[in-house]
Amino acid sequence: MDAIFILTLWADVDKVNIDMLRSLNHLVAKILAIHTGGPEIRRANSDVAKGLEAQLLLAKGARIMLTVNL
Repeated sequence: MDAIFILTLWADVDKVNIDMLRSLNHLVAKILAIHTGGPEIRRANSDVAKGLEAQLLLAKGARIMLTVNL
């Protein structure tokens, strides 16, 4: 689907993203972050981490958008 979604809640964004991954009919890889900044960093949420999540879900054919150079 090439439609643009405008959603106001992160929970809705997560649901749409998971539904899109499932629609690809490929295995989904769950990639966990490696935290190297100490225990307080491990407990930080994505708001503190500039939007970075603790896990990334990817599948063959998934479209992604990079918003920051790391």
